[in-house]
Amino acid sequence: MNIPRLRLVVTERGHFAFEGISVLFVLMLQEVPAILEDRHSPAPRERLFPAPTESDADWNESWQHLVTPELEALFHSAGETMARDMAAMSPQDKEATSYRVEISPAHVNAWISALNQARLILGARFNLTEEDLNDDTRVNLRDRRRVAAMKIRFLGIFLELLVQAQLDDL
Repeated sequence: MNIPRLRLVVTERGHFAFEGISVLFVLMLQEVPAILEDRHSPAPRERLFPAPTESDADWNESWQHLVTPELEALFHSAGETMARDMAAMSPQDKEATSYRVEISPAHVNAWISALNQARLILGARFNLTEEDLNDDTRVNLRDRRRVAAMKIRFLGIFLELLVQAQLDDL
């Protein structure tokens, strides 16, 4: 049995490519656009667009009026960019046990934003704590909170690889 090994490489064109994406990771990545649609629900919205202060209502209202719409547009655009890139994902082998997706350097920040948003939304949706995220016990697929925590960890792997690639480029 060929077990794919996830890695991020730089192509000859200078693009980044995730290679060795397992079917499980593909399924999780394909869920990201749907997860991002939940950004307007109360708990995720509070996590993504928190009030900047606890004591100044006028400042918070100004922030919500002036800054939040631009952040919403940037977040939406990042999700669309990631979804377009994922549409070009392709199998790397005949058995389709391993997949590949290429990302333009201009899209890396969008991917980082979309992955981070998805992780924050899942955490808010299921009210996950750091303890939940660090729990390594076997996941019961009927426990939606544990499955969400697993997704957050897996999406974090992609996020970490992209951030590290950007740091290596500096």
